[in-house]
Amino acid sequence: MSSVFANLILDVGDIDRSLAFYHDMLNLPIDRQEVLEGHRLAYLHAGDTQILLLQQPKSEQDPSLHRSGGLVMKFYVSEIWKVAINLRV
Repeated sequence: MSSVFANLILDVGDIDRSLAFYHDMLNLPIDRQEVLEGHRLAYLHAGDTQILLLQQPKSEQDPSLHRSGGLVMKFYVSEIWKVAINLRV
């Protein structure tokens, strides 16, 4: 059974500050940056894993919400049926 941790999406409050950590300190390469309907996006990679930093426009950010809790992970899994068997309780 093989699986690959494929994507990680991080909802960040300040993309420049996040890039200072992930790119400048950890040396993760930036594949590209873009702005889409006011959302700032930065795509980095660590080996086979793509990391997307996503900063929502200030008008859509709710200051009452803590921004460090959002996390989306995606795995590519071959032979998913073997994984499903292991997940049964």
